[in-house]
Amino acid sequence: MLDSHNVCCTFLPRMVRDATEAIQRPRCGVIQCQTRLQIRYFHRSRKAAEQGYVEAQFSLGVCYFDGVGVPKDNEEAIKWWYKAAKQGYTEALKRIEEERSHNEE
Repeated sequence: MLDSHNVCCTFLPRMVRDATEAIQRPRCGVIQCQTRLQIRYFHRSRKAAEQGYVEAQFSLGVCYFDGVGVPKDNEEAIKWWYKAAKQGYTEALKRIEEERSHNEE
């Protein structure tokens, strides 16, 4: 089970290490490496988000909104931002409000 220490001190440095290893692989094209890393980042974010970690919920929303490791899905992004906002994550609330105002224009 992940705790906030693991998310901040293990999860993110692992992603940096993975990115460094991918760049050092001569057979791996840049686009291919980015895609693998994005998919891995998405899955790790989803796992932590499902366990209730607010930062991961917000990040998962960004993954869905920007299409990082998953096809773009604004409804799914807003769903995860809403979960983070319910826990008091103000950045998630800002993103929801921005998306609503953008859709009203």
